[in-house]
Amino acid sequence: MDRICRWNIRGLNWPNKLEDVKIFFCEKKIGLVGLLDTKVKEKNVEKIQEMRSGGPYFTWINKIIWTRIDRVFVNAYWYDQFDFSQAIYMANSFSDHRTMVIDTPGYPRPKPTFQFCDMWIRDTSFCSLVTSMLPVNLHLGPYQRLKLFLRNTKTSLQQLNKCHFTDLKNQQSTTRAELERNQNLLLADPNNLEL
Repeated sequence: MDRICRWNIRGLNWPNKLEDVKIFFCEKKIGLVGLLDTKVKEKNVEKIQEMRSGGPYFTWINKIIWTRIDRVFVNAYWYDQFDFSQAIYMANSFSDHRTMVIDTPGYPRPKPTFQFCDMWIRDTSFCSLVTSMLPVNLHLGPYQRLKLFLRNTKTSLQQLNKCHFTDLKNQQSTTRAELERNQNLLLADPNNLEL
């Protein structure tokens, strides 16, 4: 795991925002996500400190006001364990608050897992592809037949994805990267009317 992200739970009840958050996690290769609602009691304020950070300084913008209200705080125990970590403030995308990612370099990423995509169902060859993968060998036990079916179906669906749907993620990533670049340019020069 090389990146940790925390997300304040407010605002995730909108389905389109939830999908944007999932896409963000995939694109930024987030290894661990913490969904939380943070409040610090006054007696504990002295026990925490702001984490080292990189990226844009202002974390909240509402067209007129630019301020740094979103921060990453840690305690001494965190720094004892993860003194090499730092918070990275990302460009705004679907919220007026900056996304904060805690980067912990040096940890190996786990192997990616297979994920089913709903868009495959819309393809005309989907039903015949899945049906053709049903095991014919009845001498296998139910568990072995299921395992064989899933392995064969996974390979076929990956092939379907490669042939018909590979460009979708590329287009989405390109568009998001362009949006982030433009937002960073706007933050660097807010008076530029061409942006």
